[in-house]
Amino acid sequence: MTAEEMFENIGYKFYSKTKDEIIYRHKTDYVDNSVIFHLGSYLPRTYSVNFFDWIDNKNSDWIPMEERESEWMKHCAKYGNWQKVDYCIPLELHRAIDKQIEELMW
Repeated sequence: MTAEEMFENIGYKFYSKTKDEIIYRHKTDYVDNSVIFHLGSYLPRTYSVNFFDWIDNKNSDWIPMEERESEWMKHCAKYGNWQKVDYCIPLELHRAIDKQIEELMW
């Protein structure tokens, strides 16, 4: 199984590849997670794992995400805010990262 297949199995999709980086991303209305492999052209050969969650305000103006009129209103500050959250990395994600590193021959 390739790294891309392993990422897809856990909900991450291949997002982009340039000479500088490879990005996998898991994005929903409430979550925007990414794994970025820095290929050494402007940063050292490293990877970063980023977790961001949308935190909805629980007040009288609260409207469920799917009922908001536009993409802009889905993430309007009136309803909540994006918050960086640090998580433990699940083993399946670690294995996919390890496989990508192996494929990059680092």
